[in-house]
Amino acid sequence: SRLCDRYGCPVVLISVDEDGVGKGSGRSIEAYSMYEELCKCKELMTKFGGHPMAAGLSLAGEEMIEPFRRALNDNCTLTEED
Repeated sequence: SRLCDRYGCPVVLISVDEDGVGKGSGRSIEAYSMYEELCKCKELMTKFGGHPMAAGLSLAGEEMIEPFRRALNDNCTLTEED
């Protein structure tokens, strides 16, 4: 949440454990529903949940981070004004 507050934009932070599983946490701003945007790329995650302002997620492996990042950015509905 501190990164979201500092930069004024949605943030997803992912760490990879010793088994290669990616686990992440997201925080958002009013103009961006974190949960709705995660639903648009649900096939890339092994599980996820949350609400408009925050979410948690898991990725099968580190190799899924880049496709996940790309999908979130490609689907982004935010404007410069947001």
